[in-house]
Amino acid sequence: MTGVEKGVKEGRKASNSADGALVVSSGKELQSALHGEVLHLDSVPGASSAVTLGFSNAADAPVRVTGLAMGGHVTALDDDGYACKTVSAINEFTVPAKAKLKVDFAFDCGNKRIAMVRLFDAQYPSETRGTM
Repeated sequence: MTGVEKGVKEGRKASNSADGALVVSSGKELQSALHGEVLHLDSVPGASSAVTLGFSNAADAPVRVTGLAMGGHVTALDDDGYACKTVSAINEFTVPAKAKLKVDFAFDCGNKRIAMVRLFDAQYPSETRGTM
């Protein structure tokens, strides 16, 4: 099964998408194609925490980030470095050329604060913005 998944991923990256988007499927590619940051963090003890990440694309072509939820590549870490349960995550999103996009996620960290959100291995600290 992993061979089929790898073949599909490589085939998708090798071909042009209908909209000419650059397809991103790793943290290194994500960080080189888009600037990301935590825009908002809404945390209620004992409930799911909503996190809004913002991504900006300075390129002349759209950037499509793929394989997030299905690949288990969306993670939040609490202040102690423990992974939180991912409650809601989309599998892919596309940031238009020379534009910004907000993307929402939800995590359950129990009574702990979210310190960081990771997409693949790209890390976005939550202390830059947001409320608790």
